[in-house]
Amino acid sequence: MNGKVVVGVLSGALLLSGLLVGVSNGEPAGTDEPTVLELYWRTGHEDSQIEIFFIEHCDESVPVCGQITLKDMPLFDQDGNEVGRQHISCTASDTTAWVCSLISQLKDGPYTNKGTVVATGVSKHRPGKPNISTIPVTGGTGAYNNVGGHVIQEGVDGTVKYTLFLEAA
Repeated sequence: MNGKVVVGVLSGALLLSGLLVGVSNGEPAGTDEPTVLELYWRTGHEDSQIEIFFIEHCDESVPVCGQITLKDMPLFDQDGNEVGRQHISCTASDTTAWVCSLISQLKDGPYTNKGTVVATGVSKHRPGKPNISTIPVTGGTGAYNNVGGHVIQEGVDGTVKYTLFLEAA
């Protein structure tokens, strides 16, 4: 009789522990920490498309001149896996800062989920100085529906590090 009780208790304990394993979502309870995605793109990548349009060339005869830059590039995670596309649209003039919309179109990967993240704001493009910009996240879709937070873009040409700090809106 004692053998049957021991087997029953052990079976119940194993069943209960199996049920509890499925409850964890991998985050500590009550955490307010943002989700951090470390990504990058290479402007010189063979699948990168970059277009620059000038709005009047700057010289003494033109009161205002400007530029529109469009970029469409593969986006990679920290391990070098291609995880989507980075779409960038920026405008600037000799009297305004660079104002950019950055859309990260992501697919399922080791660190990413399917969806988009949109960041819009002022980007620092300063010749001869560090080009590090903090840009607010204005939303997203799919796995990133209504996300907030900010991104940090380090660089504007070559290999550009792009770190997303995402928070539930």
